[in-house]
Amino acid sequence: MMFHYLDKKVTPYMNNMQRLTTIIYLLGFTTKEQLITITGWPADQVVDTLQRIRKQGKTSEARDSWLKIWKTGGKGSINLYSLGQKSVNLAASLRKEDSGTGKFQKKELKEGQMYHFLGNNEILIRLLKAGAVITDYKTGKEVMSHIKAAYKERYFDEHGVLRSKSKDYLDFKPDSSVTVSGGMSAFLEYDTGSEGPTKLGERVENYVQGYTNASERTKQRCLLPIAWITSSEYRKRLLKDICEDIVAKYQDDYRQPIFPEMYCFVEGEETDFLLGKTKAEPIMIGTLKEEHTA
Repeated sequence: MMFHYLDKKVTPYMNNMQRLTTIIYLLGFTTKEQLITITGWPADQVVDTLQRIRKQGKTSEARDSWLKIWKTGGKGSINLYSLGQKSVNLAASLRKEDSGTGKFQKKELKEGQMYHFLGNNEILIRLLKAGAVITDYKTGKEVMSHIKAAYKERYFDEHGVLRSKSKDYLDFKPDSSVTVSGGMSAFLEYDTGSEGPTKLGERVENYVQGYTNASERTKQRCLLPIAWITSSEYRKRLLKDICEDIVAKYQDDYRQPIFPEMYCFVEGEETDFLLGKTKAEPIMIGTLKEEHTA
């Protein structure tokens, strides 16, 4: 869970620069305001720590290798932050991840990914500002590690040796997951509105494939309802139509897949639902019956 990097009792070996570097690594792109809300630090502490991370470089180019600053366009532009390559390597090392080499090296993010990360982060920000008690929150990197671990199967071979096999490719890749005390547990998918209907449909059907093919153990350990948060009523209707088309495609097939429980909200509508204050009609009715209130 991302928040344990901010807890000195859990991670006493980390200093504030390392803590904030790791948080930005998990958030992808972020703003000062998001960091203030997530860390609970005073604004001057966040700003000072950002400056110290960047000042590890002596030139402008070297500073970008630690922390990159982006400007949003137009009037009232704000600074956005993402990690440079040296900080990416540091954060991966702090998290005991293999930073990789060559084409498999963990790399700094590209500008085109900016608004997707910011929009996904804002789901968490709205919950925190609404007073949510979040018992678990995983960013995309964390939730993928969790799912991969749940998919790993251990078995005895013919010689009685305990072995393991893991799934190299996961059908679905949530943007994040959240568990709210007294509310919901869900995988979160943020839709900026930039993907075409075909690509969006593939993302939805990948969940159907993944939930259908998962073992009973995996279903019990980690599969959750999915909450899509999108940019407009048009995209919300589009996702509903996509789900209806996918369900209809399998209607006459005797081999029925497992449909995950899916909901869709325009940005901001999801907060009360995740808090457990309101109900919502699913855009896909789940055939995997589990209780997912916290």
